Amino acid sequence: MKNIIFLIVFAVMFYGCDESVKYIEPDNKPMWPQFGYDGRQTGNNASDVYISPVVNGTLEWSFANQNGALTDGSEYCVDSQGNIYYQDDNQPGSLFKFAPDGRVIWKRDSLTSSNFSAVSLNKEETRVYFHTINGLYCYDSSGNRIWSNPWPAYNKVIIDGEGVIYTYTTSGFSAINPDGSIKWSNGNIPYNSFSAGRYNAMDRDGNIYISGSMISKLNKNGALLWQFSFDTVNAYSIGLVIDGFNNLYFREWRKKILYSTDKDGNLRWKKDNNGGTSISIPVIGSDNTIYIQDGFIKAININGDLIWSAQGGADNIILDSEDNLYFLIDNLPAKVSSLTKDGQLRWTYQTNIGSTLPNPVLSPLGKLIFSPKRGYTIYCLN
Repeated sequence: MKNIIFLIVFAVMFYGCDESVKYIEPDNKPMWPQFGYDGRQTGNNASDVYISPVVNGTLEWSFANQNGALTDGSEYCVDSQGNIYYQDDNQPGSLFKFAPDGRVIWKRDSLTSSNFSAVSLNKEETRVYFHTINGLYCYDSSGNRIWSNPWPAYNKVIIDGEGVIYTYTTSGFSAINPDGSIKWSNGNIPYNSFSAGRYNAMDRDGNIYISGSMISKLNKNGALLWQFSFDTVNAYSIGLVIDGFNNLYFREWRKKILYSTDKDGNLRWKKDNNGGTSISIPVIGSDNTIYIQDGFIKAININGDLIWSAQGGADNIILDSEDNLYFLIDNLPAKVSSLTKDGQLRWTYQTNIGSTLPNPVLSPLGKLIFSPKRGYTIYCLN
């Protein structure tokens, strides 16, 4: 009888260790794609690419743009091999693909944007998407145009795992199939070039969160679930991010107030920046620490409590895979700085020209690419 009892206990213990019945800790890391946490700024949900820290903060190469000044809103994205895509926001406007060492792989002209331009890649890195003053364009990674449609908008498109593109069309905020046809549109969220957000986000269930004059949540079929209205007139947000618990964080552009809502659009808290001039979008580290700048670089927890504060920058923060921070400092001359996730200075690089604005980008090869506002030159630091 004792042997039988022993066998039963052993069997329970053995099968209790089966992988299929183990408790699995929920994944509470922030969801891609979203601004800042995706240091390569691809706009897709390919979260498996490790972005190495930029170790030295020294100049590796620079590129002088022969079209003229690099204007206010020209931004970058980088593929998993370290190739750099960049749309020159200038007349006549060009789309570049650079090799990691700064060589021009190809260039396509007559692609002018206005004040803001941003390039996105699909997860397979075979398609390149961007808006111009004439519409939305799709190129392949070799520089061949696949399709274009007359949907001009000044925002960065996001792309899900199925290759569906989310951005504005003339019918409102829309989902666009990989072949360029419209999957659905929501006319309740029309495009307004003045108050539309630049950066939007998506959660694990495929819901889309749209910044702008209101914060809007759509389900994956395009149905409007809720809208969050600001409590000041003419208010809008240019971007938002989502933490690992589906809470949202965004700054109102005019009053510079930091807001947080839950996944259902209910206000959790809001914080004034005490008259500061910050217009940065918050970013979220892999441990759900939120980083903002309001004249200082600050780390706060999900309840809005201050963790640390350090000398700050002028524009938006981006993060590598170790949660090191990188940001531009609007100075004469302009600077680029990096902090650890604990707020300790890693390095500072000083340019020879002033004024910043376009967001920097990180390469998985441990490089940072940026260009000062109207600065004529692209810089790569290692």
